[in-house]
Amino acid sequence: MLSKIKNLFLNKIDVKAAKAPEEVSEKRLAIAICALLVEVAAFDGDFHEDEKKVIIELVKDNFDMSSEEAKELIALSDAELKKSIDLWQFTKLINQGYSKDERIHLLEMLWEVVYADGRLHGHEDFLIHKLATLLNLEHKDLIGAKITVRESGN
Repeated sequence: MLSKIKNLFLNKIDVKAAKAPEEVSEKRLAIAICALLVEVAAFDGDFHEDEKKVIIELVKDNFDMSSEEAKELIALSDAELKKSIDLWQFTKLINQGYSKDERIHLLEMLWEVVYADGRLHGHEDFLIHKLATLLNLEHKDLIGAKITVRESGN
């Protein structure tokens, strides 16, 4: 378990190193996805505890991690976000490593984080639209993911 976390911390995101989908490691994908989740949560200027809890659960469920591992991944992703100048490096990896259906599932995860505090802020909506574009998804995919999350009660 600890070696899994150490490997996450030792492997930095490197878009240039990932040339084909099969070369995108699960670790880098996990960091990239978690970075987007954290960015959406913090984008309104207030990273609520409810949002953090949702991210922890999403990371645990999607990457088969313990709560402690999920918290460490969140911290690592947050550090990667602070070093980045844009979100393209993260979405580039996701586009290389994920199918369209997996990217739509990621949009659903992002909507879950947005709605964790019970409301949709205009700038969160803007960011989700931007991310959908960066993830090479269509507007209908964005709306479908939003409806799925809203109807599930999240």
